[in-house]
Amino acid sequence: MTEDPARVLLWSTRALPTELRGLLIGVIAVFAVTSTALTLAAGRGWESVLFAIVASLVSVGVTVWLAWSYDTPRSRGMLTAVLLAASVLLVTSFAISAQPTTVLASGLPFAFAITWHRPAWFPLIASLTAVGAAAAVSALQSQGSLPVQDLIVMIALLGAPTVAFASAQIGWQWQRRLDQHNADQRDLALTRERLRFATDLHDIQGHTLLAIKLKAELSRRSIDHDSDLARQELHAIEDLAAEADRRTRDLAHGYRTLNLAAELANLDQLLTAAGIDVTFHRAGTPPPERDETFAALAREAASNILRHANATTARILLNETTMVIDNDGAAPGEAVATGSGNGLSGLQRRFTERDGTFTWQHEGDLFTVTGEIGLRP
Repeated sequence: MTEDPARVLLWSTRALPTELRGLLIGVIAVFAVTSTALTLAAGRGWESVLFAIVASLVSVGVTVWLAWSYDTPRSRGMLTAVLLAASVLLVTSFAISAQPTTVLASGLPFAFAITWHRPAWFPLIASLTAVGAAAAVSALQSQGSLPVQDLIVMIALLGAPTVAFASAQIGWQWQRRLDQHNADQRDLALTRERLRFATDLHDIQGHTLLAIKLKAELSRRSIDHDSDLARQELHAIEDLAAEADRRTRDLAHGYRTLNLAAELANLDQLLTAAGIDVTFHRAGTPPPERDETFAALAREAASNILRHANATTARILLNETTMVIDNDGAAPGEAVATGSGNGLSGLQRRFTERDGTFTWQHEGDLFTVTGEIGLRP
């Protein structure tokens, strides 16, 4: 497998998943229904209650639009216009009904803007100004003193949806950080795997190239006075080059001597570091002559999961004759893409050479590789 894995995040910087949008709409609906019910219960006349409810529902619609189109960039002027309209609706709903409970619905645009837009001070000041204006209009209508009690109640009721939206925002930020952490761990795991491959390649070729260099120098010095020695050294250079070529191919195709226990431990470490939940079921241990073949399967499966899947879970089943490794998060067409590469097809040849079978299967988002040796009579 030679392709570089794309850095995959579950969510982009601003894009909201459908589940979170649904949660925000649910919060809005809860406060809208509560506000409507309280206003109906305490209403002094059906006309005033009807006007207050209409104004509140318009505020709810504005909040739904803010939540649903959160990903769309907004200018400061647009946000100012939205908050100005929300202020008019808040003042109107309270002035008509004289019920502070209407703020539960009419204050929703301010609550959402305070927690989900920056800077937060701007919608905060706008909300407090709107509440104060509503109280002042009520005082002018009744030709009495400023309704301090209603003012306090409205501020408290405005705080309730603000806390609810803030909780959703904090959860969203933590989820994004966790997502970024998992992506970093995924990159780190792949980097470690590349480093291990580079180290193995250096071990194979470093000593061989040094030996070739020394023998080439000896041949050059001996060619004029000891041609037999020079020929021997040149043959040795050919043998060293052929051996280095063979060992490099073996490394590239995973044919080096592998240890199953070490590869399973490495698989668990790499996948766990990438944020993948690994489950291991052992019903037996393969005999020593099958150890290397199943170890190659474990190494290839780990590389395949990290490079080609956005997995969250992986499962390994092992007994004396069979190893099965599956993972979720398989991309569409993954089986075709990986199946045509050297990794899985090379494993298939290797299992066939040992009178075994190797298959892979892609169903939905589940990708499964299965190796079997020793089942034939």
